[in-house]
Amino acid sequence: SAWVIEACRRRLTSEKRAYTSIKSDEE
Repeated sequence: SAWVIEACRRRLTSEKRAYTSIKSDEE
């Protein structure tokens, strides 16, 4: 089930990117 790990990592990366952009917008 390596594709599951890949999907989770991809989702984490996109969520982290969105979180970072939101934090930078607040500053």
